[in-house]
Amino acid sequence: MDWSRAKTILIIAFILFDLYLAVQLGQMMQQKSHLLQSDKINEQQISHLLKANQIELAAPKPKDIGQTDAFKANITRMPQSEGWEQDEKGGYVKKFSVLPSYKNMNGLEQILNSQIKVFRDFHFSEKDSTTNKIVFLQWHKGKPIFDGRLEVRVLKGKIQSIRIVHFELKEPSSVKLISFSNALYNLIVSGKLEKNSKITAAELGYKARTYAVDNGDSILIPYWRFYAGNKSLDVNAQGLNEDVEATPQQQNEDKGKKSS
Repeated sequence: MDWSRAKTILIIAFILFDLYLAVQLGQMMQQKSHLLQSDKINEQQISHLLKANQIELAAPKPKDIGQTDAFKANITRMPQSEGWEQDEKGGYVKKFSVLPSYKNMNGLEQILNSQIKVFRDFHFSEKDSTTNKIVFLQWHKGKPIFDGRLEVRVLKGKIQSIRIVHFELKEPSSVKLISFSNALYNLIVSGKLEKNSKITAAELGYKARTYAVDNGDSILIPYWRFYAGNKSLDVNAQGLNEDVEATPQQQNEDKGKKSS
């Protein structure tokens, strides 16, 4: 056999092998897609993935719901006549020349209720709060809006400033959700969790995917938020092909900024 013929045979063999690998890869991706779409990820598969990646699930498994609403929304305007100024991130900030003082959480909430008409929509978030920054999240029908935030800067029992992003929800649209197991699967295979991580909490809520301060329109869509160590990780609850968003807890104050 001459070298030219042998070379041709080798090239053809490599091409056929590449085609075989491509077909196998395509079948694997199709199987994975079918598995996710048919919601057949079971407890055994999750346990195997957790063990293989050395991840501990310490959070109780939430009850699955098949669907929920997504919303159009706009950021509630805060009156400038009451000392509110809109910042470059789309939120509203109020600073005090005479610092209000409080003795406990009840006292703080009374002050906030007198300063903010929509304060009833917010609930204290221990996970997001620090010694000098007390955070409340906006809630809607039992679910937190992770980007609807009320941040109170405090020092020695006195309020330094308040920053608020509050959403007015409109035009609800029903959307189907993946299961908690599917969301956890997407989180694990994303590689955003280091080995020996411990998932301490998980909850279903909303994130604002777009901000447009000019007309005030945003879109709130459902996300699973997982807490592990000092960061939160957000997984699209509709199963859309998006990167998992990992945010260190100390940087959560930057949420609410405009994005496109």
